[in-house]
Amino acid sequence: GVDSMLVAAVAAHIGVDAETFTFQYTDYDGELNESAPARALADHIGLPHHIIPFAPSDLADNLDNMVSSFGEPFDYGVHTYMVGQVKTAGMDAVLTGVGADGWYLSPTSRYGLLAAGIPSGLRRLGEAALPGVKLVSKSVAGQIAGILQEARVGMPIVSYPRETNGPMLASLFREGVYDHAGEFLRPPQMAADFAALSDESRHDRLTFAGINYYSADTILCWNNAWSHAYDLPIRHPYFDADLYDFLMRLPRREKGKLQFRELAARYMPRHMAYAPKVYQAAPLSNWFRGPLRDLLHDRLSPGRINSNGLFDADRVAFVLKRHDSGHEDHAWLLMMLLTITVWQDLQG
Repeated sequence: GVDSMLVAAVAAHIGVDAETFTFQYTDYDGELNESAPARALADHIGLPHHIIPFAPSDLADNLDNMVSSFGEPFDYGVHTYMVGQVKTAGMDAVLTGVGADGWYLSPTSRYGLLAAGIPSGLRRLGEAALPGVKLVSKSVAGQIAGILQEARVGMPIVSYPRETNGPMLASLFREGVYDHAGEFLRPPQMAADFAALSDESRHDRLTFAGINYYSADTILCWNNAWSHAYDLPIRHPYFDADLYDFLMRLPRREKGKLQFRELAARYMPRHMAYAPKVYQAAPLSNWFRGPLRDLLHDRLSPGRINSNGLFDADRVAFVLKRHDSGHEDHAWLLMMLLTITVWQDLQG
């Protein structure tokens, strides 16, 4: 994406001895593969470019080692396991484009700010209408629910711990196993943090929560895990404290990261600077319906699920069926289930 491209372009501009790397997912032809624009940028700025191939077989053959190296179950970030190839290529450290998104509020948070100004009674009417909206469009209903939740709670929904607080995951546990343990452990701490920022605008408090909770709980967490696994430093220039303090003092035009893209256009062709965002994620939705379907069904078979004692086998089978059919996308939930069961097996 443009965040990483700008890091590479600035590195080349100031004469850093650097090379560029991009993941290439096989058995997949979609937008998550960005090797072509990455190579075009590398050619433009004069840096060597390398492809890191990631195939379904890489996940299948290394799943146990992935979970062991990570140190705990996980969902996102599986592609970063392959970053060891950067060290094999002789690199001493990795610079990422992580963090620039945190300078700006998500669309959900932006609309949540607006919805917070709506009387609570009207917001409750909106929540009551969600079941009807869901019949027409589940995605739209989900977006509206997120906006109304942020307006009500005053904290970004992405800041909540997905793995321990996800209602979908919670519903898959056997009766009496989960009982929503720890469901509200972190929000009180978040509330205390928000209280310490009471003199700041609600906009800046939301920005703070997104960076300090969501980023720390997701991409920084998995990058740190793989960094230790390979003894390869992974650095995030956009989290530089001085840079962050400077940017937070600027008036930020939220939609589309326009200021950021204007800066990027000074170092690369405009069509690169304004290219649509590409999320860093492996195409698990496709792989779990295709080349990794048998692996997934074997690892999450009723026998294995029952023997591990955490999840309800019938509920897990239902989620698998819904994902297989293409009616719903549960790739990341299934990845979490998969790594939990692998972790249980590794613990004996």
